[in-house]
Amino acid sequence: MNKSLAGLLFLIVDDEMAIREAIGFHLAKQGAQLLEAENGIDALRIASEGKPDVIISDVHMPGENADGVSFFLKVKELTPYRPIFILITGFAKIQREEALRLGVSEFLEKPFKFDVLEKTIKRLLGKRLEVQA
Repeated sequence: MNKSLAGLLFLIVDDEMAIREAIGFHLAKQGAQLLEAENGIDALRIASEGKPDVIISDVHMPGENADGVSFFLKVKELTPYRPIFILITGFAKIQREEALRLGVSEFLEKPFKFDVLEKTIKRLLGKRLEVQA
C-alpha cells in the first residue's frame, strides 16, 4: 500500500460529512493523519492548535464568516506558519483566479477525482520542498 503521505497532517473542512469522510478515507490510505471540521470557525481553532501541513476546505459553508475564503484569510492573517491550502467548491462566489490571487495554493471544483486531488497535493508538496531546500 502506498504511504506517500505518511507523517503529514491534513485538516479537511466541509459542512458535508460524506465529503469529509470520502477525502479522509483516500488520504488515510496513503498514511496521512487527519483532522476534520464542519465550518471555517471550528477549522480556525483546530488549525491553530493542530498546525496541519495541508488544509482542504470547501468554499461554501453555512454561517457568518464560516466559509472557506474567510477561513483562509484568517489563517493567512493569524498563523505564523503557511500550510498548503486547497479550496474545493461545487459553486461559489469566488473564481479560481481570484482565489489564487489571494494566496490559496490551489482551487478545485467538485466533483473532482481523487487522483487529481492526490496529484495536486504531491505537486504542491514538491514545490514546498524545493523552496525549503
